[in-house]
Amino acid sequence: LCFFFFSSRRRHTRSASVSWARRCVQETGACDMDGPNKKPWEQSNPAFRNLPYIPGHRNLENKALPLDAQHYSPNPGDKGNYIEYNLHSMFGHYQMKATDDYFRKIKKRTFTISRSTFPGSGKYGSHWLGDNKSLWPFLSYSIIGIYNFQMFGIPFTGADVCGFNGNTTIELCRRWYQLAAFYPFCRNHNDIDTVDQEPYSNELLTETASTALQLRYSLIRYMYTLHMMVAQNGGAYFTPLFFEFPNDLKVIENPELTFMLGPAIKVSPVLQEGADTVKTYFPNANWYHLETGRKDAVYKEGAVNGTTIVLEASLEKKTINAHVKGGCIIPIQDTSHHPVLNTEALRQMQTGFIIAANHLDKAEGVVLYDDGERVDSIDTKAYQVFNLTYEKGRLSIEYLTDSTYRFAEDYKDENLGETRMYGAKIYQNVKYACANLHTGKRIRLDAIYDIKYDVLLMKPTSVIPIMNIHSIIWNDDRITCQPTYLL
Repeated sequence: LCFFFFSSRRRHTRSASVSWARRCVQETGACDMDGPNKKPWEQSNPAFRNLPYIPGHRNLENKALPLDAQHYSPNPGDKGNYIEYNLHSMFGHYQMKATDDYFRKIKKRTFTISRSTFPGSGKYGSHWLGDNKSLWPFLSYSIIGIYNFQMFGIPFTGADVCGFNGNTTIELCRRWYQLAAFYPFCRNHNDIDTVDQEPYSNELLTETASTALQLRYSLIRYMYTLHMMVAQNGGAYFTPLFFEFPNDLKVIENPELTFMLGPAIKVSPVLQEGADTVKTYFPNANWYHLETGRKDAVYKEGAVNGTTIVLEASLEKKTINAHVKGGCIIPIQDTSHHPVLNTEALRQMQTGFIIAANHLDKAEGVVLYDDGERVDSIDTKAYQVFNLTYEKGRLSIEYLTDSTYRFAEDYKDENLGETRMYGAKIYQNVKYACANLHTGKRIRLDAIYDIKYDVLLMKPTSVIPIMNIHSIIWNDDRITCQPTYLL
């Protein structure tokens, strides 16, 4: 275990500390990120010891440097700004920066998580919300906490699933897994003296956690796309509804009760003990149940506000109340029939799309992905981008990447999986669709209409790399497709 300490009155100590930290990671693979466990060797002057406001009402020099300690400054003429008083809250930030610097030099992507962060720390690592409690109010507290850190520039944030302090209950833990499936960062973590809360510790918990986590895996392509877009452009992707619907004043009420995952998915978790229904507000749009495609809310022409609906949410039903907004297209992988245990297995699976039509029978979306290993994939454009647009029975796929980079041989090109169209009543008589390739060939997709949920399911009859497709059509009875075409 290593302790990183990057500030000192001595000019040479910072570079020496960073070098030592790099050797620690290289030789041991693990580093203790706790703060200094000793009293300062000297106190600051009285002006720093008698502050008008003390965060946390505790001595800021306890287990830390004196507040007037001078840190190393890269600019010798600017020493006054590099005192502990100004940098006290940035200790964890610079720990993550040094760790990220090392892994970038050896060209390895790293996963660094810290409880001690500062606005902008998301450039170097991620954050967890600290020692929460195994109590029902902390479900909604976690949602608010993630909102905050999205705005602090640390999008990859999450809470300790099932709670850290105190003994959880089976019901609380099951509900927490359903919520945490949509956290940017999802991790179970608890105190050593509390009851077991791992997914395998109870049969009911195993069932719920498995269902929730497989749903999360099915959405990894979408969540990864959101994270890559935020990494490039800034912003947030786990947000209250008013980020997407700023003109609807009703979404301001109780923002912790429901949230958006990117522009497409609205999640309505159960946050109350003993509840088997959830009351949630839908802004004015078409809203389709994520897993079934059932339309639960309909766009109303000219309306400013949406509607409030009570949804069934029994734990026995196993489903989570998440909805896709009309007008959106998201990537999806079929983990319900083919469960996976890691993202390596997920990469070998086909990727389909959910097309959620709006009231104009249109939708759009984007998919980004890279090899998951390179640290410079964005800077070197070593990733693939597919721009998706749908209108009236035609899905267009535009390959936007201007890079010649190809993934490592052990990662195959993404192949098309089952595509689902939600709100497909006008296409209920369609028996097949055609994938139009850039080569001029056409490949048939078998189509089945689900009358119960108003969903059109389209499944390829052969292997088709997505980047070979420029469109899929199912709006013309006169189209003809080759039954199969081996690429």
